[in-house]
Amino acid sequence: MKTSILSKREQDILDRERKWLYDLHVQLDNIGTAKSDLETLTAVTKQLDQPFMLIVAGEFNAGKSTFINALLGHEILKMGVTPTTTQVTILQHGDDSKRHVEEEHLHILKEPIDLLRQLNIVDTPGTNAITPEHQLITERFLPRFDLVLFITSADNPLTYSERQFLENIRNWGKQIVFILNKIDYLRSEDDVQELLTFVKDNLIQYGIGDKPDIFPVSAWQTLRHKLDGTPTSPNNDFESLEKFIYTILEKHALRLKLLNPLGVSNRLLDTCLHQTQQDLAHVQSKANVLFELAEMLNQNIMEFDTWLTDAEHLFDKVDEHISLFMIRGVVLRKVFRSKIVVNLPPGIRDAVLAFLDQILGVGEVDIQHDFKETVIADLPQKFEERIQKLSERFIAADVSQWQQVKHALEPYRHDHIFLEAVLIAAKQVLMTYNQAAEVDRIVATITMTMAQQGTVSQDKLSKVISNWGELVTLHAIAILNSYGLWQLILSPSRFQTAQKEVEYCLWQWRNTIMDVLRNIFQAEVEWRQHTLHDLIQPHVNRMNDQIETLQQQESELNQTKDELKLLRLAVRAIS
Repeated sequence: MKTSILSKREQDILDRERKWLYDLHVQLDNIGTAKSDLETLTAVTKQLDQPFMLIVAGEFNAGKSTFINALLGHEILKMGVTPTTTQVTILQHGDDSKRHVEEEHLHILKEPIDLLRQLNIVDTPGTNAITPEHQLITERFLPRFDLVLFITSADNPLTYSERQFLENIRNWGKQIVFILNKIDYLRSEDDVQELLTFVKDNLIQYGIGDKPDIFPVSAWQTLRHKLDGTPTSPNNDFESLEKFIYTILEKHALRLKLLNPLGVSNRLLDTCLHQTQQDLAHVQSKANVLFELAEMLNQNIMEFDTWLTDAEHLFDKVDEHISLFMIRGVVLRKVFRSKIVVNLPPGIRDAVLAFLDQILGVGEVDIQHDFKETVIADLPQKFEERIQKLSERFIAADVSQWQQVKHALEPYRHDHIFLEAVLIAAKQVLMTYNQAAEVDRIVATITMTMAQQGTVSQDKLSKVISNWGELVTLHAIAILNSYGLWQLILSPSRFQTAQKEVEYCLWQWRNTIMDVLRNIFQAEVEWRQHTLHDLIQPHVNRMNDQIETLQQQESELNQTKDELKLLRLAVRAIS
């Protein structure tokens, strides 16, 4: 397009559009837009410096070649009832008739015809071409053109292939002029008007145009009239169509020329934006799978706290037994050992002991032994059993967790590279997991740690707990012995104080044991958490990076579309 005759305002808009198209090409190239789309954008940008391009499209038997010949007033193109065009042919002005091949499926035909000084006319294969390749040829070149003349035949208007083709044109943002050809087939003006109404209503229904421009013509009659003066029918509106085209060339060519690349750009932007949004939704949905796995791990940790509380309930009966021991095992046995009982006459002493044995069920046994029997009781054996079950439950939960990971990721094994990597790792863990060995290792860790904490010899866990119990027993007895006999017998407050001190001693023992358990199992939980976290988090990070990139890409594409709207408004304001 020549720019020397443009006004300053028009030149500014043209320069602004060129820069915008260049920036758009860089932007689309950076986000990996298809090479064919970038080539299309390059082609329409180059068209800004080319003559006005008018494309003639329609089915192979609609009379496209005849129409072009009629418009030019010369038999330039071959005409016939079978497909005669298998490539795109661009008719340009030239001093002599000459044809050459510009590229595959694109021929340039130069003719010394005045109309071609103002515009180039493009002939295309039919929309119902005999091979899919021929139709693709037309669709590939379609974005380059400034105005579309679409020809449909009066004997078979708006076929299915034509409607599909028109929808494609609409998506490129092209202005379309509709030509109802072969009206000489119709018998009367009423038939022509009826068919025009039919075509217009259907175009509106298909969303191809609100107020489509439709011209009823007979290209064959017009060509014969221009060549030898043969009269045409009164319904042939070819002359009005020519005036319409000339008006466009004189008044609207620049605007259409500038709008064409913008329409193409809008379609490419919509395609890229749609793909970006699809990619974003896809990555977010896959990232959510990993987020849910992390949440599942946190839930398992919360459940584990309740398991430890269940183990701690074993100590509740220890607290219940202290009161019984204080009455039966401390006070009465101290009475037995007191000089008051010992110094009684043998007969009376025996009678007192027998009476107490009968009503209280106690005998003169060792107080330390009774403390262990009454308070410690079978706690070591039950505690060992409970820890064994707790460890088994913990390991079973860990295996279940990896199975959940595997189950959650199985549907995506070929869908996303990051999820597939986590799935493979989860399968490997399950294949090598030895549950029994893991349970034994945890129990052994607890046993060793408790032995070290209690400074007792390491053996079975029940033996370690029993040794702890003996140490606590000695401590409790020492507390009781620090009180005098009469303080325990005659002073309720002293008795309660002594009992509380013994309870506190046992409470410390209980807390120490539970602290050991919590620390060990917490370490086990954290280790497994870190294992899964270290496996998942790198992929989560990569997905987050992808999401951030796609969100930025979406934002930039929307910003570019906003710039496109403003540029379109400026172009449409050109008079």
